[in-house]
Amino acid sequence: MLGDLIVIAVLAAVVVLAVRSLHKSHKKGGCCGNCEGCKGCH
Repeated sequence: MLGDLIVIAVLAAVVVLAVRSLHKSHKKGGCCGNCEGCKGCH
């Protein structure tokens, strides 16, 4: 049970970091993986 909680916490942390990274790159004007909302996508 404790192992499951640790795995869930690690996965949640990875998701949060990924979302923050995408949000930062989107603010800078870089392509964030969603080319519909990105004007400089190549």
